[in-house]
Amino acid sequence: MTPDTAEALALKALEFLANSPDPLDSFMAASGINAGDLRDRLEEPAVLAEVVDFMLKNEPLLAEFCENSSARARDLHLAHHVLTNL
Repeated sequence: MTPDTAEALALKALEFLANSPDPLDSFMAASGINAGDLRDRLEEPAVLAEVVDFMLKNEPLLAEFCENSSARARDLHLAHHVLTNL
């Protein structure tokens, strides 16, 4: 997985969270990132890695995301690895 592919997948996961207010609120509470910071830091690999990590830790949410997208859980694991090593 390339860095660009990992970033694209993380942004897709963030879009999924943004369309689900409760999970988005849970993500922001867990990460300590508020809405303004999230918008400002949207392209930072560390923030995108946090998004992917949050999805990986929430199996029902991960399953729903994978079901509604072309992603597999394995793809998210690979994206997390790439993003945390940028």
